[in-house]
Amino acid sequence: MGLAINAYRQSASVSDLTGRVIASRQIPRIAQSDPESTLQKLSEVARELVAEAGVPESTLLAVGVACVGQVDRTGRWIATSPDLGWNDVAVADLVGADLGLPVFVDSMQNALNETERKFGKGGGMQNTLLVSVALGIGASCIVDGNLLRGRQPVVATMGHMPVNGIGHGCNCGRKGCLATVASGFAVLRMLGLVEEYAAPGPHDAALVPMLTALIERSRDDEAVSSAFRTAGHYLGQALKSAVTVTSPDAILLWGPVAQVDTYRAGIEDALRPNSSDPFGWDGEIVVSETPLDHAAARLALDRFAFCTRPKPKRN
Repeated sequence: MGLAINAYRQSASVSDLTGRVIASRQIPRIAQSDPESTLQKLSEVARELVAEAGVPESTLLAVGVACVGQVDRTGRWIATSPDLGWNDVAVADLVGADLGLPVFVDSMQNALNETERKFGKGGGMQNTLLVSVALGIGASCIVDGNLLRGRQPVVATMGHMPVNGIGHGCNCGRKGCLATVASGFAVLRMLGLVEEYAAPGPHDAALVPMLTALIERSRDDEAVSSAFRTAGHYLGQALKSAVTVTSPDAILLWGPVAQVDTYRAGIEDALRPNSSDPFGWDGEIVVSETPLDHAAARLALDRFAFCTRPKPKRN
């Protein structure tokens, strides 16, 4: 079973042991503000999905949860998720208690990166850098087949890399983060539709339809198209530094903003050789369209069926 939680909607899916998803459901953003109520409601929807799919509950193996934010190294806690307003949430314990199954939790970027490498467009590559772009920006890096986690779970917070010469306020409370010039929120700001953040806080869910509308307009509106290109160029500049360190086989892009042609064109332009960088980066850029709940289900499959990591005890 896979459960996906991002800033504006949740989803659930069920897969078989080959990773083929046999049932899936998108859920509009659950209104409850506290994580306990949100997770309980999501578990209820997952049970309904299993029943409708005709899957006996006795055959369920485990649950994977892919969530926006930083996850602790044990795969059980959300350490912090500014977009959700969650801090120190025992997701695995709460979901495990509701569903009676072992649970593994990871960031949405890590779940997507591993899924693409093992089941999708990553094609078995051993070194991949995945960047998700929606209202914010997150990332995941796999080096020599292993997820790069570091001392703290900070890889997912690529959007909060400092950018020299930028002073816009970020929702994390700092100024000059990459997300203030390279994200979907940045495009909204460039076009005068929102103000920069004066204080830390989660993105307003009302910004999601605004961004969706802009993505649609980007095909025909020159000003909107140009704003996406500018934002993509900023991300490309940041990626040029990142690939120098990580040397990936491919950069994987995921999320609604990554689907915009001019945004990707801005990234590619920044990565090309220029007068100050005669080498540039000539690796492959791949756009992922994997639904997040599918990645979550395959995360559970990887951890509990293929047993590529020690299995947590059954709740």
